[in-house]
Amino acid sequence: INQDRKEHGKKELKDKNDLDAFTEIKLELVSSYVEIQAGDVFQINVFASQEDTTFDDLFNLSTKGQKLVLNEKDWKNNLKSFITTLTSRVVITVPETEKVSVKIDLVNGEVNVKGSLAKFEFDGPNGDLFLSGKETYPMAIDIVNGDNALVFETFDAHLDFEFVNGSFDLMGDTISA
Repeated sequence: INQDRKEHGKKELKDKNDLDAFTEIKLELVSSYVEIQAGDVFQINVFASQEDTTFDDLFNLSTKGQKLVLNEKDWKNNLKSFITTLTSRVVITVPETEKVSVKIDLVNGEVNVKGSLAKFEFDGPNGDLFLSGKETYPMAIDIVNGDNALVFETFDAHLDFEFVNGSFDLMGDTISA
């Protein structure tokens, strides 16, 4: 799993660092590389591969109370064109990752979470997933094709999984489909 996707989505469309504090993140994206990391302030940066577009052409961003929601506009009606023409990179920074719950629906791409979360839900038919942190947390992961790596200092988990294609790396042991 490539943990540094700076080559995807070179044009920065959104740099929003005046966000109110949030404890929930919901992302609905098609072909994206998502990074969630710890930092000093709540911030979101969105980059896209399309040079001739703006953030508002492609995405909706809203904050409701403690919830941050980012989704691609009308992607269900234009799924083929989104998959073939748009690749985005979304970087979300929060001061304390362990206080944030994250739900991600992603068709293609990769998710990289650096730091333990309060809760994590991921639905990605074709997605790679890399989770790292001090300790495990409640998570539900649904992937058909993709590579998965869970790297935690402390593991306290019951695992029940099956997959079609890809590999699963758990604490250095790799299981392949």
